[in-house]
Amino acid sequence: MTKVRLDRLLGNLGYGTRKEAQRIVKSGRVSVAGTVVTDATQSADPLTVMLDGEPLDSPLGLVVAVHKPVGYVCSHSDREGPRVFDLLPEQWMLRTPCPTTVGRLDKDSSGLVLVTDNGALVHALTSPRRHVEKRYVVTLDRAPGADLARLVEQFASGELMLRGDDAPCRPAVLEPIDASTFVVLLTEGRHRQVRRMFACLSYEVTSLLRTRIGDYMLGDLGEGEWRFEADVRAG
Repeated sequence: MTKVRLDRLLGNLGYGTRKEAQRIVKSGRVSVAGTVVTDATQSADPLTVMLDGEPLDSPLGLVVAVHKPVGYVCSHSDREGPRVFDLLPEQWMLRTPCPTTVGRLDKDSSGLVLVTDNGALVHALTSPRRHVEKRYVVTLDRAPGADLARLVEQFASGELMLRGDDAPCRPAVLEPIDASTFVVLLTEGRHRQVRRMFACLSYEVTSLLRTRIGDYMLGDLGEGEWRFEADVRAG
């Protein structure tokens, strides 16, 4: 495990500025492998460091699943309304690098959003070359009825063009749950893509819930709740 200077480690994990971290160490509140350390320039394996007798908060990186409620935004700015980040401990937003969302959802949608400070994981899950599959449960403004076959065919065709885009959508899966509710499986992540795909076919999405991003599952996570996740990305 790579060792990190104690003042840098505490600062990067949001425990304060570099100077504040130095004061924390000098005050005798930090131990390394059970031994109190007062030299803030000392380097240590993050997993062996304790502050006030407690392990550090996610010292190897943060990966959190959040059930985003309708009305919340995935932006760091609060100008558009409450943020997903407001559902999480304030200290996390002081980490360096600052945590960001993986798989943004628009304000009117709900479901699984990942929050992480692991840039490699963000790239692995969002790179267009990776084709990471996302699962959505969607309700439409009306039941397609006999038009369902056309919708399924258009989603799967790889030829559906969204207004303003210069390339067609990748083939997607559309599976009915009931007359007006469907599962949608996508392997790309264009802006408001699910809603725009249905709009191209003259349907409006009235509710959208994301239940999976790659191997990460929403499961029984309640609205506004979060849980820690392991980094399960494939190499």
